[in-house]
Amino acid sequence: MDEKTTGKVQVSLADMDLPSWKYDLEADLAIINALLVDMHKVTPAEDTKLQHLIAHVRAKVAAPINGSNKKVLIFCDPLIFMIICTFASFQHRC
Repeated sequence: MDEKTTGKVQVSLADMDLPSWKYDLEADLAIINALLVDMHKVTPAEDTKLQHLIAHVRAKVAAPINGSNKKVLIFCDPLIFMIICTFASFQHRC
């Protein structure tokens, strides 16, 4: 019996190059771990750009320019978006 993945695109598990896949995943994990080590070197309190962004958000919430609309739209790359999501507790303090 030939097992296949589930979903719209089905791939035969027998066709997968598991050693290469494992090697690539381990390499990706090493990169992610190195990034995490570097990321923990800078705390949110030491991150000048993050503190500047927080100040702007606080100002918007304190004095919205159009009534009670306190929405803030931030354009950024996905990595910055992930960092912004980490201070979700900030929303509850505003």
